[in-house]
Amino acid sequence: ALLDDPEEALRLFVAAALPNAPDAGAVPLVERALADPSWRVRKTAAQACRAFPAAALLPVIEAALARETAARVKVELDLARQIQAAPR
Repeated sequence: ALLDDPEEALRLFVAAALPNAPDAGAVPLVERALADPSWRVRKTAAQACRAFPAAALLPVIEAALARETAARVKVELDLARQIQAAPR
């Protein structure tokens, strides 16, 4: 619900807090944030992807990277992809 709020600032706050979400609920929330109309929210969500390891995030990040048009978001998504793809 908060990721659907019309206020970009609130969605930014929620995206920044995604690493604190329980693992089971984090991936769908990240997926929604990475599809936000605001590049700022998408960038923040991509940065959040670097903060917690979750195997299920890799396909979400790759799908977002394939459709992303904003260069500054692409950079963050690529970094998140590299971190998620690294052996643990």
